[in-house]
Amino acid sequence: PPTAPGELTEARLFREPLLVAAPPDHRLAAATELRRADLAGQKVLGLEPGHQLHDQVRTLCDELGATFLRDYEGTSLDTLRHMVAMGLGLALLPALYVRSDIGDRGEGAVLRMRRPRLERHIGLVWRREASYGEMFEGLAAVIRDVARDRLPELTVAA
Repeated sequence: PPTAPGELTEARLFREPLLVAAPPDHRLAAATELRRADLAGQKVLGLEPGHQLHDQVRTLCDELGATFLRDYEGTSLDTLRHMVAMGLGLALLPALYVRSDIGDRGEGAVLRMRRPRLERHIGLVWRREASYGEMFEGLAAVIRDVARDRLPELTVAA
């Protein structure tokens, strides 16, 4: 690893929901909300290894009893969106991506989960000995403030 244990400082920023993208003809596409049990046995697309979201989605698939498809791995969230629209499977997409890049395109369904939601944790990490540590703390505070004021889909860290 590039750093030894204890060399990093982390500021928690927010938790971001993961939404389920489904092809328009998928049996789940007409649902208003999904339960975790609805994903059991479903085929889920993911990003290629090396992306943090790859590991997060693979772990969630294991927990939910879904099949993480390794034959079809996307290089980007846009690739996943197109693969879903072609009917290759479902995808778990970050809420901010859905907000900015999908909107109401009508390429399929984007479904929210009932509580407990599927989500990922987002933080800012820097070397503990960095000379600009206070600047990173300030940056984290600004990001949390903007998220709190403008991004209601997020759960902002205290």
